[in-house]
Amino acid sequence: MPMRNIKLTIEYVGAAFCGWQIQNNARSVQGVIRDAIRNITKEENNLIGASRTDAGVHALGQVAHFKTSTKISLDGFVKAINSKAGKNITVIKAEEAGDLFHAQRSAKSKLYRYILSLSDIYSPHLVDRCWFVRAKLNLPLMRETAKLIKGEHDFKMFQASGSSTKTTVREIYNIKVQKADKIFFPWLGADGAGRDDLLYIDIKGNGFLYKMVRNIVGTLVEIGKGRVDPKHISSLLNLSVNKRAGVCAPAQGLYLVRVDY
Repeated sequence: MPMRNIKLTIEYVGAAFCGWQIQNNARSVQGVIRDAIRNITKEENNLIGASRTDAGVHALGQVAHFKTSTKISLDGFVKAINSKAGKNITVIKAEEAGDLFHAQRSAKSKLYRYILSLSDIYSPHLVDRCWFVRAKLNLPLMRETAKLIKGEHDFKMFQASGSSTKTTVREIYNIKVQKADKIFFPWLGADGAGRDDLLYIDIKGNGFLYKMVRNIVGTLVEIGKGRVDPKHISSLLNLSVNKRAGVCAPAQGLYLVRVDY
């Protein structure tokens, strides 16, 4: 029987998992979905995700694929996986993909959003959903500095230790530092609108190194606080300092928004 290549688009709350990737003696997003598919199809499967998100990192548009010889409908896969995956994971849709489609290797770009709360007042509704910075940031300076990150650079100094890649060169297509809109947390605020104390940092690129987004965000926040000179970004990108980016933003503020193919 010919094999089908099924593409899944997935949302999940990262706080409930050790990350995307399967690990021994820990609950992973990949493991939960793989086991659900195995239970449905009665087949072994090699579920592959577009991004190996860390523990605590959320997803609004993670993409994964797996092969199956079953005739289960796409809607049947969505309903069956969601019935077994638990409340912190939702498969939004399933699609038939071509034989050569690979969730990770076929990706052209990824969009991440980082959410920060600048308020002095701690909101329980945002626990494990953002970084409580609780500081006044120089947003114009952060926006101006972010422009330096756009383009193709060697991001070696923004890569956390403990990882290895063939190349540390990546291209950032766009980076935005903006106040919250009315969509992301619609229940916050008396009128149902976004809150003025929430800040988004959106970063879109052709690929990202281990903890690269969180290190970029952490460095921009330090610049916004006035603790780091904006020129430090250029030094890191030019590899003129023998020191990695300093503050790594916490995982819970990071969201994988979309993967484009």
